[in-house]
Amino acid sequence: MRHWIQVLLFTLGFISPSAYADNQDNSISCEYDIISAPLNETHLKDLQKQAVMTSKSLCLGSLRITEDEVGELKLVISTFASLAKEGVLETFPDNKFNGVEAITEQWSKQLLNVGEDTDYVSKLAVNFNAGYVKSNGDIIKDQIRFELPPNHQNDFALEVTSAIHNECKKVDMADNCLDATKQLNAAIEPAFFSFKKALTGQNLAKHNRLVSAWQTYIDESRYQFPWEAIATARWHHEHFSGEKLVGPPPTQVILLHPTLVIEHVHNLEKGNRDDVSVAIEWVGMNWWKKGLGFSITSIYNDRADAKSVGTGITLHFDSTYSIGMVHRSHGANSIFVNVDLLDLFGDKKEKYKKYKKYF
Repeated sequence: MRHWIQVLLFTLGFISPSAYADNQDNSISCEYDIISAPLNETHLKDLQKQAVMTSKSLCLGSLRITEDEVGELKLVISTFASLAKEGVLETFPDNKFNGVEAITEQWSKQLLNVGEDTDYVSKLAVNFNAGYVKSNGDIIKDQIRFELPPNHQNDFALEVTSAIHNECKKVDMADNCLDATKQLNAAIEPAFFSFKKALTGQNLAKHNRLVSAWQTYIDESRYQFPWEAIATARWHHEHFSGEKLVGPPPTQVILLHPTLVIEHVHNLEKGNRDDVSVAIEWVGMNWWKKGLGFSITSIYNDRADAKSVGTGITLHFDSTYSIGMVHRSHGANSIFVNVDLLDLFGDKKEKYKKYKKYF
């Protein structure tokens, strides 16, 4: 028995540390990429700093696996929207730029639809359109255009009159309305960069695979106590390092896992052979994708005709069913079975929540 325990522990140490590599290719960085999206000059510097922090938070919450996660995402986005609204009205006050407050309010409400449709998570587009002469000779004057994607139902434009032009010049660091719009966009746009990057282009397929992987993990992995999740996260520390979206751990550490088992000691007299016993799984590993796992286990049962404690091995199947054997002196060896009731009846999404804090 001792020889087999040594072999299993060696296997645990040799195989598991490299297992996280399977999921690395599907990770998505949520760090703000200042090279792809440089931070331009703006008079709203505090808002821009908040936008960069919001960018990471929105990205890291974008999997939306649980209702709690959706709620946290809404809190992050509503907090930023409130600050951004102040920035918009500071740059273009409604008493001078009529209609700005209404569309900004509409935008902040629209952002809260993040739980249902990510298309609504976008910046309020404020652009300067230079005037031009149409082919028929009509003159289109300079405009400041306010657009609210994706539906654009409340878009409107303000003609840049001399009065509007003078108001734009009151904005710090702005010589005209073009400068004013650029500075406002520079403060708001960063908030949505990482979120949009995670849900577009090649990352969209990765993002969908991550959501699917976590859903599979929720359904098929073994229930873990909080300290086991901590041990697993540390075991796979490279997998969970950095500001990035990642999939579930490829293996689960089993550590000090208490459970109840139905134990059968064949050498005892009839009537005393079968009983419910207390078990503690000291250490082990569960390859949840393969549906196989093991642990070094001790069982306690206060029997008069057998030693109370025995130690052996548990084998786990499909992360729910277990069978094992323990050794006791004087031939009182036993076999036991177990069904993980916590996995069958517990809140399965707790499995995801235990790991969300690590990315």
